[in-house]
Amino acid sequence: MPKQCLESQFDEGFRADLLVEDKVIVELKSVEKLVPVHSKQVPTQLGLSEQRLGLLINFCDVHLENGIERIVNGRHAETPPSLGHKLLSFFASLAPFA
Repeated sequence: MPKQCLESQFDEGFRADLLVEDKVIVELKSVEKLVPVHSKQVPTQLGLSEQRLGLLINFCDVHLENGIERIVNGRHAETPPSLGHKLLSFFASLAPFA
């Protein structure tokens, strides 16, 4: 995403893994355990893009719905069950990896 800072234009201020309908930033991870730097990445991206909602998804969790963190304006919030189920359905619909 391009970013303007003072009088300089940066073509890539950061690169979000997914931007859903220009409203939700999704950061994808596949790590055994999330560390604090992972949780700080999404609020930074939210601030730079002036978005309100972000998701941090770790695919390495035994149950995918336990690996989803919802972040609103830099604050972590509980993920509503319906959101986790919608995401599970979405990812299940994708073609399996070879």
